[in-house]
Amino acid sequence: GDTTMVDPHHAKLEGYGSVKAPDYMQMALTHDLHLEIHRGFKSFEEKYGRTQRSMVAETLLKAHSLGRLDLNELPLEAWVWEEIEVIGND
Repeated sequence: GDTTMVDPHHAKLEGYGSVKAPDYMQMALTHDLHLEIHRGFKSFEEKYGRTQRSMVAETLLKAHSLGRLDLNELPLEAWVWEEIEVIGND
């Protein structure tokens, strides 16, 4: 989508509790979408039919394809690879 004004959002993911997820576990959102997700991530996910996990995986995959990071060098959990596989099959 539009990348002119992107806000990085640290996803609220299981396993991190109240601790912020690592910096590489972010998803790129427009400013308006970033504000919206902070008003309630569950309603955000329902509205757009996407989970934060899928959006984090998509952001990681895009950064990898652009040569910004190497997915194989990150300590990624199994769910990230599962989400990437789903994205690849769409």
